[in-house]
Amino acid sequence: MFCVYRRNEKSYWECSMRRGKTFRCPAMVIQVGSSFQRGTQNHIHELGRGLLSKLQVTKTVRQTAKADVFAPATNIVTDAMQDAGDMVDVPNLDNMVTASNYFSQYVFKRLTLR
Repeated sequence: MFCVYRRNEKSYWECSMRRGKTFRCPAMVIQVGSSFQRGTQNHIHELGRGLLSKLQVTKTVRQTAKADVFAPATNIVTDAMQDAGDMVDVPNLDNMVTASNYFSQYVFKRLTLR
């Protein structure tokens, strides 16, 4: 799910499978403040293969990049993937390295501006 648009105090979160041209999942969540309300329609597809594993690796990479800003991004990503063990689908290594570099730079800039 990701936020597509906001109106007044409401944020509308749509299923990421909704964006496709050939397949559109109608699932939606409406957020008002800190409360969430389920939309009227359910997902019409299965959970993506390996999605949970990908999210866990991404979370680990972000946490490690935040904790150690000067660590090489390649090392952070390979360590996170090794910790995850055997996964059905692994995230693209180059994309994860780029994301790690971006997040480290973001944290470093915020630390130096203080």
